[in-house]
Amino acid sequence: MGRKLNALLGRRFKTSKLQTAVNLAISRLAILKNNRHARYTIAHSDLIQLLRLNHHHQALLRVEQVIKDKNMLLVYDMIHDYCHLLKQKASLIEQARSVLFSKFSH
Repeated sequence: MGRKLNALLGRRFKTSKLQTAVNLAISRLAILKNNRHARYTIAHSDLIQLLRLNHHHQALLRVEQVIKDKNMLLVYDMIHDYCHLLKQKASLIEQARSVLFSKFSH
């Protein structure tokens, strides 16, 4: 029960560990986003080329890939924004904790 109570009350929550993990996630997201953006650019140019050559069936297959890649790029942006929000909230938690501890230590 002690561990659960500590977890619920946030006694063992370390904002430094959270910020480190979030920073790592942001850097990994950047790599994934760059790879996906390269795939999207290639697929998009292939799609344009196929449409110019009147290969509509192959273009239809390629447009599915373009849509998936575009959606994943949007998801990466959303996750990136959430990571920054987590970093901001973690610093607010740390500030509130330091204010709280300073009140009780006097």
